[in-house]
Order: sequence, then C-alpha cells, then structure tokens
Amino acid sequence: MDGYSPVIFYDFGDYVRALCSDDAEQLAQFETLLEQVVPYKAHTEKYFTAARGPLPIERYSGITTSAPSTNSLASSYSQTSWYLATH
Repeated sequence: MDGYSPVIFYDFGDYVRALCSDDAEQLAQFETLLEQVVPYKAHTEKYFTAARGPLPIERYSGITTSAPSTNSLASSYSQTSWYLATH
C-alpha cells in the first residue's frame, strides 16, 4: 500500500480481510464494526510515493496499520516503550 518494499503500512480493513479470509462470520462482524467506527471514507484516486511516484488506491477502509513489517525502516518500532508495554 505504501510504496515501500517490503511494505510498512497496510490498509487495516484489507489486513483484517486477509487474516480472516477463512472465517466469514468473524469477517462480517469486523466489517460491521468498521462501518460504525469509520462512517465516512474518502480518498484521492492515487497517492504519491517518493520511491515509486503516484500509485492507485485499490483498497481503503479509512484506517491504516503499520504492524507487522519486516522493512528495516520499521525495525525501531519494536523498541518503543509502547511496543514493549503491549507485546
């Protein structure tokens, strides 16, 4: 989603859909809650990346997540006080 390789940022809805692809009931519950949490969504047709220029937005739930990522730019994430307190 972000133009980095490997990816750092993911569309949260798309991320959960991939995780719950074999559990239709759980996915339906998530999508119902996501619609309540993010009642309005809008985006431009494309987004700009410094490395790859403009890219089309293919999925958009209104929320982005950045974990997990194996990108070296995200390696310090696991050393933050928040991460250490919650994982």
